[in-house]
Amino acid sequence: MSARDDILGRLRGALDAQTERSVRVAAIKARMDDPPRPPIPGRVADVDLTETFRTRAEEIGATTTRVARLADVGPAIAEHLRSRNLPSTVKTSPELSAWPLDLPPTVAVSAGRSHGDDPVTVVAARAAVAETGTLMLTSGPTMPTTLNFLPEVHIVVLPTARVVATYEQAWDKIRDKDPPGGILPRTVNFITGPSRTADIEQTLLMGIHGPRHLYIILVDEDHE
Repeated sequence: MSARDDILGRLRGALDAQTERSVRVAAIKARMDDPPRPPIPGRVADVDLTETFRTRAEEIGATTTRVARLADVGPAIAEHLRSRNLPSTVKTSPELSAWPLDLPPTVAVSAGRSHGDDPVTVVAARAAVAETGTLMLTSGPTMPTTLNFLPEVHIVVLPTARVVATYEQAWDKIRDKDPPGGILPRTVNFITGPSRTADIEQTLLMGIHGPRHLYIILVDEDHE
């Protein structure tokens, strides 16, 4: 093979590789834009997803209530604190500052990240999975992750429109709310019930790795 043939062969190989790369990139983009859909499990097919989620969540130790309006959330929080003799002081995610939750003046409210000294925190769920009673929480400038893991009592506001059947559909909820550029949240946390472990002598202990109590307020009105 002459030097000329060798050079031309290398050029053709580079062009073929570039074409192959373009095909691969196009295939990846097509899959991301329209991912294949797995079958919906029978236990969450043709059911009331909100009530199915609520049943699953309570089976694994969460406490739930359902209200009609966002304005009903604040009174529900206050009543829960009172009924359990909890401090009337809560730390909320900055995101919730724009939500009309109507917290009563008897509850002292501050917003921001937790430093571990907040007994009760309140956040909003990005989505929830009826199949397992699992909450999907995301991080961001207005949604500090510390609020999800450092308190003794974790209160989650869940608009019922965000309850889906499966994890795949929960990821769709995240993608639907992407900021410009298609950047996913830096952290996505799946939370199923309050923190618990039985690692030590198979004795069930609550609140070891996170909140001891999880209270979910399902609300039929969403905030956009």
